[in-house]
Amino acid sequence: MELLEREELKYILPLKRDNAIIYYDLLDTNEFKEEAWKVKEEKDYLHRIETHPETHNLSDYHKKRNTFGTLALLTNFERKPSENVYEMYKSRMTIEVLFDGMNNVLEADHSYMQNEQNLNGWMFINHITLQ
Repeated sequence: MELLEREELKYILPLKRDNAIIYYDLLDTNEFKEEAWKVKEEKDYLHRIETHPETHNLSDYHKKRNTFGTLALLTNFERKPSENVYEMYKSRMTIEVLFDGMNNVLEADHSYMQNEQNLNGWMFINHITLQ
C-alpha cells in the first residue's frame, strides 16, 4: 500500500478477515452480506469443525459467524460511494478471470513472437478472444 501511495496510484485492496482495522461489530444486521457467500462459508466452517477439530470449534464459529459473507476493501479513491468501489473491484476480478482462462485453457500466456509486427498481431488476437 505504501508503494502504491508513493507512486500516486489508485488502489482497491481486499483485506484479510482478521485485519484489525475491520469493525465487524458494525455488521450486526445482515443487510451488507452476500447471502451465497455467507451460506458457503458457514457450511465450510461447520465441515471443518468435523474434519479439523484441533483448529476449528463451535465456539469460534459463533465468534466468526458475523464475518461470513463479507468482503472488506481498502481504497484511496476519495468520495466514491462504497457501491462504486465494490463494482470497480469486482470488474477487475472479472478481467483477471478472463486472463487466467485465456492463459490456462488456451495456453496463450507466451507470445513466442520474434518481431514487433507479429507481437502486435498476437496481442490483437488476444484482445478479440477476450471480447
